[in-house]
Amino acid sequence: MTQRLTINNNTPATFRFDMVAEDVVVKNGRRVFVPAGESPDSIAASAVFSPKEIVAPPHTSATVLMTITLPQKTALRAMVAVFHTKRVITTDQKGVGLTASIGTLVTFNLTNDVAVSIGPLQIHPPTDTTNLSMDTEIANTGTEPALPRGTAAILNSRGHLVGKAPFTIKRLLPGEKLNFHAEYPGTLPAGSYRALCTFVFGGKTQSVQSGFTIQ
Repeated sequence: MTQRLTINNNTPATFRFDMVAEDVVVKNGRRVFVPAGESPDSIAASAVFSPKEIVAPPHTSATVLMTITLPQKTALRAMVAVFHTKRVITTDQKGVGLTASIGTLVTFNLTNDVAVSIGPLQIHPPTDTTNLSMDTEIANTGTEPALPRGTAAILNSRGHLVGKAPFTIKRLLPGEKLNFHAEYPGTLPAGSYRALCTFVFGGKTQSVQSGFTIQ
């Protein structure tokens, strides 16, 4: 597969970037970046950049083509393409020079094994300075990346819908575990409520719910 990558330079400096590929592995539920070729069946090791080095003058963009050949068998599902620089070539402003390394995540879904596990729902009632908020931890238990999209439906004691709130959208790599957060900015009168939170991912749906009280 070939992908076009473009970086925009909105600074008054000229940057020279070397293109670097790294694999993304998950250890203890968190992402770890590994140099190309160090992991078995490395995806990043197959990455070819054209050109390998690019220059981005002030207030312009630069583009590179990245070609990847997936190994026949690999447990990896993600890599990063990094625009890596160590120094500024020129600058029109006096002061401290700038350096930057910017990466873009590339993920691969090779099978239909998309599965997640949703933890208990934690509800934080509103205060004078904070909104009603909800948190739940979601773990990717499948072999493919997942992109859960969640919505919290707030029901009153009669079961009527009185409000909705979207959860933050995060991509989960296999084995990764992250917290998903939602806030409801509206005002609810005192009473008993239930939050029904539904997540959609890979054509599947899972829900978690919990009751709470507004004083």
